Amino acid sequence: MNELRQRYRPLLPLAGVTAVLLSVWMLLLNGLGAAVHWPAVQARSPAPLAPPAEAGVPVTPTPLQDYQQVWLAPLFHAQRQPDAANAPVATFDAAPMLDSLVLTGIVAAQQVRVAMLKDNTGEALSLKEGQTLPNGWLLERIGERHIELVNGPTRQTLELSTPRLPMTFP
Repeated sequence: MNELRQRYRPLLPLAGVTAVLLSVWMLLLNGLGAAVHWPAVQARSPAPLAPPAEAGVPVTPTPLQDYQQVWLAPLFHAQRQPDAANAPVATFDAAPMLDSLVLTGIVAAQQVRVAMLKDNTGEALSLKEGQTLPNGWLLERIGERHIELVNGPTRQTLELSTPRLPMTFP
């Protein structure tokens, strides 16, 4: 008998926890805690009203001649054209091409980001954000694997080139 008690003694805490969990589960299945108890609604005072507008200041209506443009050129009309006076006239010189530049590296430290470029003549350039290339392009942003260059309204992104290993077949 002592031998049997010694064998089942380590299982006694597990049996106790199982019994407690089963009893809680049965109580929940029978509806314990299923009722919703809403708090009592407290009466609130109405919001204060705004003071009445002053009646002594007369409002003068806008003369109809101010709206002449509206009825002469209705918004949804087949012959409506954009206003020529409001159209922006912007002429920009053609941006120099970036075909000769290759992004060869990016150094990103806590305070400084530097992009390393190489042109087709072999000349290496290193630029920080906000610096300008010799051909007029502004280095606006340096990302993890790309840079963004701006020249007037033209934007261009250069990706970091990663050379691939040649495939050799056995």
